[in-house]
Amino acid sequence: MPPPCPCRSSPWTSSHADLIVGNRGSEKTTLLGTLLAERPERCYVLDPHAHPEKWPANATVIGGGRRFAAIYTALLRAKSELDARAKRINEDQHALFIPLTLTSDERGAVVGEITLGKDEEPPGRVTLSLLKEGRKFKLNFIGCAHGDTAESLGCKGDTAAFRASFDWFISCGAFVGPQLRDMPALVRQLPLGQTPRATASR
Repeated sequence: MPPPCPCRSSPWTSSHADLIVGNRGSEKTTLLGTLLAERPERCYVLDPHAHPEKWPANATVIGGGRRFAAIYTALLRAKSELDARAKRINEDQHALFIPLTLTSDERGAVVGEITLGKDEEPPGRVTLSLLKEGRKFKLNFIGCAHGDTAESLGCKGDTAAFRASFDWFISCGAFVGPQLRDMPALVRQLPLGQTPRATASR
């Protein structure tokens, strides 16, 4: 289980949608678990490679043992919850909702393993709906991927619109260097010759 970190009051513990981007071995999963541990709401983790103690106590893990059908079912349930909340607020503009966070590790690879039946909605399309509309209904999303394009999460569509759906991009590993070129103030604060292990951008 990831250890506690000094991020309890950070914007990432209350944001609607974040994407952790990095190459293999850049500790995306470790960072994701740490951020989830500090979120106050119930979190649902879609992870086909889950094992005991991998995720924090506030997380319900779905899909362990490569159960990709269970992951797809969870996505559809999240979409149904989105529809139900939209219907409720249509009937009562003052309706209040319990925040929920859905998260997925290596999302692009997971989507590629889901087998669809006839007329079933692609998981990428479901994800885009949650990203674009979830904010209004307290449905949050945090993902890990090897890139910051729509395709990196198994989605199709305009990458610019896809990126606009996120509050934060957290870059890890090899993705840190390029981000630093746009953050000269941060670079000036670093010890000579050192590069941070992660950076965040909006």
